Amino acid sequence: MTEQIATETQEKKFHFYASSIAEWRVDVDLKKLVKFMENEPYAYNLFYIPLPVESPYEIKYYAPQVTGAIFLGQYQKAKRNDSRR
Repeated sequence: MTEQIATETQEKKFHFYASSIAEWRVDVDLKKLVKFMENEPYAYNLFYIPLPVESPYEIKYYAPQVTGAIFLGQYQKAKRNDSRR
């Protein structure tokens, strides 16, 4: 499995898809994608897509319609708890 992931990473035969109610974005760099989405004020869904980033596919209700896509979860930037008030 590790060899398969390493091979796919080198060949970029996959990407990640993130979407919120206001924004969507795709990238092969998960850290870059999460950093972008964390700057948005809304929760977002994150998916692994087993296709090259240039591949066309349908989106329904904020979710990619791709065989083999994996839902990685829903995330929201943690709100800062400022106890100095």
